[in-house]
Amino acid sequence: MQATVQALAGQVREHVITAEGLRRQPDALIQSIVASGLVRLLTPVCWSGHEHSFTVLAEVTQALAHIDASAGWCFAFLSMHSWVLALFPEAAQRLVWGLNPDALIAASFAPMGRAIAEEGGYRLRGSWDWVSGIDHAEWLLVAGEVMKIHASSHTPETTSGVRQQRIFLVPRQEVTIRDTWFATGLRGSGSKSVVIEEYVVPENLSVSLFDVLYTQAPGSTLNPGALYQIPLMMGLPVALVASLLGATEGASAFWRQMRQQQRSYAVSSALSQQTSCTVQDALLAETEVQLDCAMLLFERCLAQLVQKRRSMEYSQEVRLRTQRDYSYIATLCRSIVERLYNASSARVQYESHPLQQY
Repeated sequence: MQATVQALAGQVREHVITAEGLRRQPDALIQSIVASGLVRLLTPVCWSGHEHSFTVLAEVTQALAHIDASAGWCFAFLSMHSWVLALFPEAAQRLVWGLNPDALIAASFAPMGRAIAEEGGYRLRGSWDWVSGIDHAEWLLVAGEVMKIHASSHTPETTSGVRQQRIFLVPRQEVTIRDTWFATGLRGSGSKSVVIEEYVVPENLSVSLFDVLYTQAPGSTLNPGALYQIPLMMGLPVALVASLLGATEGASAFWRQMRQQQRSYAVSSALSQQTSCTVQDALLAETEVQLDCAMLLFERCLAQLVQKRRSMEYSQEVRLRTQRDYSYIATLCRSIVERLYNASSARVQYESHPLQQY
């Protein structure tokens, strides 16, 4: 696998500028990712997947995001959504993977849509933002609040007076893409908006958001492996955090190289040069210590997920601590890159500058 990842990383490097210009990943790179077989990392073995751990997904994602944050981000989520689909009823899995084990799935899990419950399914409509990689996807996972029609007023209301939210599987052809992705950060991720005017989703092509949050989803029984017994909010953030860490590692490595070049061309006095080296070296040391802390926290999070093989339940304390650690890793990454950016020359203001992209 290492050789495959290295070859793919080389292709990511070749497409960085193209991706920035397209505001999405180039088709050629996505085709290479699919051909590599890496999109099947979290797909169940019964559907010709690899059923690897989140640790493997994190390692591949970090390697790609080290070169291009957008490429790592898209890879991580296009792969991670296979894990989410594995929590759905068998009919949904068969519909997607029975036709194409390499099917790419985009998603938006913010419950921004509304679904009217009716016999056998849900009448879904709404709009969703931040749908990374939608240009390359065959399927879409979106979340929405389930409503019912009040018998007397014929107006939508929450079912049973309780907010119920579900995730729905929708074919790409039923979705309208709105090109809203004019962003500075993650420009190459193609995180556009989507609209569904109206589409009836059968009951067995959806899953309760509550169930996937608490490992009661039908797919957890269908796919009994430890990977599919992990709560949604302990597994899903792995894709995001791995992308952030990979990009932060890339920014740190680039800044270190840039600093070394500055030293070799230094022409100032011995005193000012020594002072500059002291300040810059202290900054780099602090950066690397914070990055080490972020990596260690992430390793603990991933190790906690592996422990699922020995224990089928997570305590509330472990769930909250893991989510806290994910959030703090993101805070550390942001702090590191901002510090490197602020300590750089005016050239980082150019859009083409690598540190600007990181």
